[in-house]
Amino acid sequence: APNGYGAETSKFVEVMHVGTAGVPYSKDHVPTIGLPLLMEFRCYPNGGAAGLNDFQIALAINSSAAPFFRAFSSGGTLASGQTKVVDPDAEPVATGGVSPLGFPTLPADNVFYYGQADFVVRVSRAHTIWFDTELGAPSFATPVLEPVASLQPAGTQIVVAYRGATAIGNPPSGSNGASWVNADNFDFYGESRSSGLGGSAAAQFAPTFLNGDGAWKSSISTLDGARYVQARISFIANAASGATPQLDSFGLAYRQ
Repeated sequence: APNGYGAETSKFVEVMHVGTAGVPYSKDHVPTIGLPLLMEFRCYPNGGAAGLNDFQIALAINSSAAPFFRAFSSGGTLASGQTKVVDPDAEPVATGGVSPLGFPTLPADNVFYYGQADFVVRVSRAHTIWFDTELGAPSFATPVLEPVASLQPAGTQIVVAYRGATAIGNPPSGSNGASWVNADNFDFYGESRSSGLGGSAAAQFAPTFLNGDGAWKSSISTLDGARYVQARISFIANAASGATPQLDSFGLAYRQ
Protein backbone atom coordinates (compact mmCIF):
# COMPACT_ATOMS: atom_id res chain seq x y z
CA ALA A 1 0.00 0.00 0.00
CA PRO A 2 2.45 2.67 -1.17
CA ASN A 3 1.79 6.38 -1.81
CA GLY A 4 -0.49 6.75 1.17
CA TYR A 5 -0.54 7.20 4.93
CA GLY A 6 -1.13 3.60 5.90
CA ALA A 7 -4.27 2.43 7.69
CA GLU A 8 -6.26 4.10 9.08
CA THR A 9 -6.17 6.33 6.02
CA SER A 10 -5.93 10.09 6.37
CA LYS A 11 -9.28 10.47 4.59
CA PHE A 12 -10.98 8.14 7.09
CA VAL A 13 -9.63 10.18 9.99
CA GLU A 14 -10.68 13.43 8.30
CA VAL A 15 -14.24 12.26 7.66
CA MET A 16 -14.88 10.24 10.81
CA HIS A 17 -12.89 12.41 13.27
CA VAL A 18 -11.60 9.28 15.00
CA GLY A 19 -8.37 7.34 14.88
CA THR A 20 -4.90 8.27 13.72
CA ALA A 21 -3.55 8.05 10.18
CA GLY A 22 -1.09 5.18 9.86
CA VAL A 23 -2.29 3.39 13.01
CA PRO A 24 -2.26 0.43 13.36
CA TYR A 25 -0.44 0.00 10.01
CA SER A 26 2.11 2.47 8.68
CA LYS A 27 2.77 3.36 5.04
CA ASP A 28 4.15 0.43 2.99
CA HIS A 29 3.27 -2.00 5.82
CA VAL A 30 -0.48 -2.46 5.35
CA PRO A 31 -1.43 -6.18 5.25
CA THR A 32 -4.46 -7.67 3.52
CA ILE A 33 -6.88 -6.77 6.32
CA GLY A 34 -6.30 -3.06 5.64
CA LEU A 35 -6.53 -3.13 1.85
CA PRO A 36 -9.66 -2.28 -0.17
CA LEU A 37 -12.09 -4.85 -1.49
CA LEU A 38 -12.22 -4.72 -5.28
CA MET A 39 -15.39 -5.52 -7.21
CA GLU A 40 -15.43 -6.48 -10.88
CA PHE A 41 -18.42 -5.87 -13.16
CA ARG A 42 -18.61 -7.29 -16.68
CA CYS A 43 -21.17 -6.74 -19.41
CA TYR A 44 -20.69 -8.61 -22.69
CA PRO A 45 -21.78 -6.94 -25.96
CA ASN A 46 -24.72 -8.35 -27.85
CA GLY A 47 -25.87 -6.64 -31.02
CA GLY A 48 -29.35 -8.09 -30.70
CA ALA A 49 -29.99 -6.88 -27.16
CA ALA A 50 -31.31 -3.58 -25.86
CA GLY A 51 -29.57 -2.48 -22.67
CA LEU A 52 -32.24 -1.09 -20.37
CA ASN A 53 -30.80 -2.10 -16.98
CA ASP A 54 -28.46 0.45 -15.44
CA PHE A 55 -25.96 -0.11 -12.69
CA GLN A 56 -26.80 1.69 -9.44
CA ILE A 57 -23.99 4.18 -8.84
CA ALA A 58 -22.99 7.18 -6.77
CA LEU A 59 -20.57 10.03 -7.55
CA ALA A 60 -17.96 10.70 -4.89
CA ILE A 61 -17.80 14.38 -5.83
CA ASN A 62 -19.32 16.52 -8.60
CA SER A 63 -16.43 18.95 -9.10
CA SER A 64 -13.68 16.51 -10.02
CA ALA A 65 -13.03 13.08 -11.55
CA ALA A 66 -10.96 12.28 -8.47
CA PRO A 67 -10.78 10.54 -6.08
CA PHE A 68 -10.84 7.51 -8.35
CA PHE A 69 -13.16 4.69 -7.34
CA ARG A 70 -13.47 3.06 -10.75
CA ALA A 71 -11.06 1.93 -13.46
CA PHE A 72 -12.92 0.76 -16.54
CA SER A 73 -13.17 0.04 -20.25
CA SER A 74 -16.49 0.42 -22.05
CA GLY A 75 -17.81 0.77 -25.59
CA GLY A 76 -20.23 3.09 -27.30
CA THR A 77 -20.83 5.10 -30.44
CA LEU A 78 -17.93 7.34 -31.46
CA ALA A 79 -18.37 10.88 -32.87
CA SER A 80 -17.61 9.43 -36.31
CA GLY A 81 -20.63 7.16 -36.00
CA GLN A 82 -18.45 4.07 -35.68
CA THR A 83 -19.39 1.58 -32.96
CA LYS A 84 -16.69 0.77 -30.43
CA VAL A 85 -17.10 -2.76 -29.03
CA VAL A 86 -15.23 -3.80 -25.87
CA ASP A 87 -14.73 -7.42 -24.84
CA PRO A 88 -14.12 -7.53 -21.04
CA ASP A 89 -11.91 -10.62 -21.41
CA ALA A 90 -9.56 -8.69 -23.70
CA GLU A 91 -9.14 -5.66 -21.42
CA PRO A 92 -6.29 -6.30 -18.94
CA VAL A 93 -5.76 -2.53 -18.57
CA ALA A 94 -8.46 0.12 -18.21
CA THR A 95 -8.76 2.22 -21.39
CA GLY A 96 -11.80 4.37 -20.59
CA GLY A 97 -15.07 4.68 -22.41
CA VAL A 98 -17.10 6.88 -24.77
CA SER A 99 -18.87 10.08 -23.72
CA PRO A 100 -22.47 10.86 -24.80
CA LEU A 101 -20.95 13.08 -27.52
CA GLY A 102 -18.80 10.23 -28.80
CA PHE A 103 -15.43 11.29 -27.43
CA PRO A 104 -12.97 9.18 -25.36
CA THR A 105 -13.12 9.45 -21.59
CA LEU A 106 -10.52 8.98 -18.89
CA PRO A 107 -9.90 5.35 -17.83
CA ALA A 108 -10.62 6.18 -14.16
CA ASP A 109 -13.16 8.35 -12.38
CA ASN A 110 -15.06 8.80 -9.12
CA VAL A 111 -18.04 6.61 -10.01
CA PHE A 112 -18.84 4.20 -7.19
CA TYR A 113 -20.90 1.10 -7.97
CA TYR A 114 -23.34 -0.23 -5.42
CA GLY A 115 -22.74 -3.93 -5.01
CA GLN A 116 -23.73 -6.86 -2.87
CA ALA A 117 -21.38 -9.62 -1.80
CA ASP A 118 -22.21 -12.91 -0.13
CA PHE A 119 -19.10 -14.27 1.57
CA VAL A 120 -18.18 -17.91 2.04
CA VAL A 121 -15.19 -18.64 4.26
CA ARG A 122 -12.92 -20.96 2.30
CA VAL A 123 -9.56 -20.47 4.05
CA SER A 124 -9.08 -20.02 7.79
CA ARG A 125 -5.63 -19.66 9.31
CA ALA A 126 -4.06 -20.23 12.69
CA HIS A 127 -0.53 -19.42 13.76
CA THR A 128 1.43 -21.19 16.45
CA ILE A 129 3.65 -19.48 18.95
CA TRP A 130 7.41 -19.75 18.42
CA PHE A 131 8.79 -23.12 19.54
CA ASP A 132 12.28 -23.25 21.05
CA THR A 133 14.12 -26.47 20.15
CA GLU A 134 16.91 -25.50 22.58
CA LEU A 135 19.35 -26.87 19.99
CA GLY A 136 22.03 -24.98 18.14
CA ALA A 137 21.41 -26.52 14.71
CA PRO A 138 18.40 -28.84 14.72
CA SER A 139 17.24 -30.97 11.79
CA PHE A 140 13.46 -31.19 11.36
CA ALA A 141 11.36 -34.19 10.38
CA THR A 142 8.07 -34.03 8.53
CA PRO A 143 5.42 -32.97 11.07
CA VAL A 144 2.62 -35.34 12.00
CA LEU A 145 -0.99 -34.15 11.70
CA GLU A 146 -4.05 -35.99 12.97
CA PRO A 147 -6.50 -36.79 11.49
CA VAL A 148 -4.46 -37.74 8.42
CA ALA A 149 -5.40 -36.24 5.05
CA SER A 150 -7.30 -39.35 3.92
CA LEU A 151 -9.73 -38.97 6.83
CA GLN A 152 -10.60 -35.33 6.13
CA PRO A 153 -13.97 -34.49 4.50
CA ALA A 154 -14.03 -34.54 0.71
CA GLY A 155 -12.81 -31.36 -0.90
CA THR A 156 -11.05 -30.09 2.24
CA GLN A 157 -7.39 -29.78 3.09
CA ILE A 158 -4.97 -28.67 5.78
CA VAL A 159 -1.81 -26.93 4.55
CA VAL A 160 1.05 -26.12 6.91
CA ALA A 161 3.76 -23.56 6.25
CA TYR A 162 6.81 -22.82 8.39
CA ARG A 163 9.47 -20.24 9.12
CA GLY A 164 12.50 -20.31 11.38
CA ALA A 165 14.62 -17.98 13.46
CA THR A 166 18.06 -18.16 15.03
CA ALA A 167 17.22 -15.77 17.87
CA ILE A 168 14.26 -13.86 19.29
CA GLY A 169 14.36 -10.67 21.27
CA ASN A 170 12.08 -11.73 24.10
CA PRO A 171 11.34 -9.25 26.87
CA PRO A 172 9.41 -10.86 29.75
CA SER A 173 5.63 -10.83 29.72
CA GLY A 174 4.60 -11.21 33.35
CA SER A 175 3.94 -14.72 34.59
CA ASN A 176 3.51 -16.07 31.05
CA GLY A 177 7.25 -16.22 30.42
CA ALA A 178 8.82 -14.92 27.23
CA SER A 179 6.44 -12.79 25.16
CA TRP A 180 6.78 -14.98 22.06
CA VAL A 181 5.26 -18.01 23.81
CA ASN A 182 2.11 -16.10 24.78
CA ALA A 183 -0.52 -16.23 22.02
CA ASP A 184 -2.05 -12.97 23.29
CA ASN A 185 1.02 -11.16 21.96
CA PHE A 186 0.51 -12.23 18.32
CA ASP A 187 -1.50 -10.45 15.63
CA PHE A 188 -3.62 -11.98 12.84
CA TYR A 189 -0.51 -12.81 10.80
CA GLY A 190 1.61 -14.48 13.46
CA GLU A 191 3.67 -11.33 14.06
CA SER A 192 4.36 -9.46 17.27
CA ARG A 193 1.25 -7.44 18.09
CA SER A 194 1.83 -3.72 17.74
CA SER A 195 0.64 -1.09 20.17
CA GLY A 196 -1.81 0.04 17.47
CA LEU A 197 -3.59 -3.30 17.84
CA GLY A 198 -3.69 -3.14 21.60
CA GLY A 199 -0.35 -4.81 22.22
CA SER A 200 1.98 -3.86 25.05
CA ALA A 201 5.33 -2.36 24.05
CA ALA A 202 6.97 -4.39 26.82
CA ALA A 203 5.63 -7.63 25.32
CA GLN A 204 6.72 -7.06 21.72
CA PHE A 205 9.36 -9.38 20.29
CA ALA A 206 11.60 -9.45 17.22
CA PRO A 207 12.73 -12.72 15.60
CA THR A 208 16.04 -12.90 13.78
CA PHE A 209 14.90 -14.99 10.83
CA LEU A 210 17.00 -17.80 9.44
CA ASN A 211 19.10 -16.42 6.56
CA GLY A 212 17.23 -13.14 7.01
CA ASP A 213 14.15 -14.62 5.35
CA GLY A 214 10.82 -14.26 7.16
CA ALA A 215 8.72 -15.77 4.34
CA TRP A 216 6.63 -18.87 5.01
CA LYS A 217 8.05 -22.11 3.57
CA SER A 218 6.09 -25.14 2.39
CA SER A 219 8.85 -27.58 3.42
CA ILE A 220 10.12 -27.66 6.97
CA SER A 221 13.45 -29.11 5.81
CA THR A 222 14.38 -25.62 4.60
CA LEU A 223 14.48 -24.56 8.26
CA ASP A 224 17.25 -26.97 9.26
CA GLY A 225 19.61 -25.03 11.49
CA ALA A 226 16.94 -22.74 12.97
CA ARG A 227 16.67 -22.96 16.75
CA TYR A 228 13.17 -21.46 16.74
CA VAL A 229 10.30 -22.49 14.47
CA GLN A 230 6.75 -21.25 13.90
CA ALA A 231 3.93 -22.85 11.92
CA ARG A 232 1.03 -21.37 9.97
CA ILE A 233 -1.88 -23.79 9.57
CA SER A 234 -4.38 -23.13 6.77
CA PHE A 235 -7.77 -24.87 6.95
CA ILE A 236 -9.21 -25.05 3.42
CA ALA A 237 -12.95 -25.72 3.42
CA ASN A 238 -15.18 -27.07 0.69
CA ALA A 239 -17.04 -23.93 -0.36
CA ALA A 240 -19.71 -25.93 -2.19
CA SER A 241 -20.61 -28.40 0.55
CA GLY A 242 -19.65 -26.31 3.57
CA ALA A 243 -17.47 -29.10 4.96
CA THR A 244 -14.41 -28.05 6.95
CA PRO A 245 -11.22 -29.94 7.88
CA GLN A 246 -10.29 -30.77 11.46
CA LEU A 247 -6.99 -30.84 13.32
CA ASP A 248 -6.75 -32.72 16.60
CA SER A 249 -2.98 -32.78 17.03
CA PHE A 250 0.19 -31.40 15.50
CA GLY A 251 3.52 -33.12 16.18
CA LEU A 252 6.87 -31.52 15.43
CA ALA A 253 9.97 -33.71 15.63
CA TYR A 254 13.62 -32.64 15.37
CA ARG A 255 17.11 -33.77 16.34
CA GLN A 256 20.60 -32.33 16.66
